[in-house]
Amino acid sequence: MPPAQAAVSCRKRPPRPLRRSGLSVAAGAAVLAATLLSVRLKLPTPWFLGPIIASALFTAAGSAPPHLPQLLVLAAQWSLGIYLGLGIKTSALGGWRRSLPYSLGGGLAIVAFSLAISYAFSKLHPISVFTAFLATSPGGMTEMGVTASVVHADVSLVVAYQMFRILFILFIVPYVLRWSFRHLVKAPGSGTGSP
Repeated sequence: MPPAQAAVSCRKRPPRPLRRSGLSVAAGAAVLAATLLSVRLKLPTPWFLGPIIASALFTAAGSAPPHLPQLLVLAAQWSLGIYLGLGIKTSALGGWRRSLPYSLGGGLAIVAFSLAISYAFSKLHPISVFTAFLATSPGGMTEMGVTASVVHADVSLVVAYQMFRILFILFIVPYVLRWSFRHLVKAPGSGTGSP
């Protein structure tokens, strides 16, 4: 076999199943270790941040974690739907008639604003409107990630945007609020009134 033909056949060779299963085991172990470390360090939402940190480390190292089977993606969607449905308390919906117009108006305004931003992003950067919309929508990262997977958007970009937003809110906003309340809001009795 000529060397050029041998090089082409080597390049076309599919990845070995052992290698793929080894990567799956390594990814599972990394996710478990990162989750347990997140719990031990008392990070906010450790069961959520642990797997994300492990996936980010895999991606940064140049070997993307294995893709999930479609059955697991569907199970994740079902689990989220059941969890959110069980979280709705009918006793808390007493004044729903009064709040319905505000809820609808606020929801439509947020969706319109996210659509405008995503359209601008898709014009400025080489990303689809689907990806930009899911990345900028103020929903949960888990829900947006699963939705991105279903509509074939760029899951890594959606999760990166959502993760930045969540980490910013978890780690930066509390300190900014604490500082602003301490320095900008005057304590009672510290006004400029007459002594």
